[in-house]
Amino acid sequence: MKRLITAFVIAGMCATGGAAFAQTSTSKPATPKTEQTTKQAKGKTAATVTAVCKDGTTYTGKTRKGACSKHGGVKSWEKAKSKA
Repeated sequence: MKRLITAFVIAGMCATGGAAFAQTSTSKPATPKTEQTTKQAKGKTAATVTAVCKDGTTYTGKTRKGACSKHGGVKSWEKAKSKA
């Protein structure tokens, strides 16, 4: 009987992801907005980067990180464009 109850408890924890037994911690207060974030909120947007991938497709995003990662890598970078 004890094994059956233990099995149900373990199964319940797995089903809920253990959220029922998760510990809570005190969170840090929100960090103040940075100057860049404030500018973006006023309508000014960050520049975008554009890359041509080795397979011929193009990538456009806010950062270069991960550009063309599933297309064989970056063949060349184009000049940054502003969305403003």
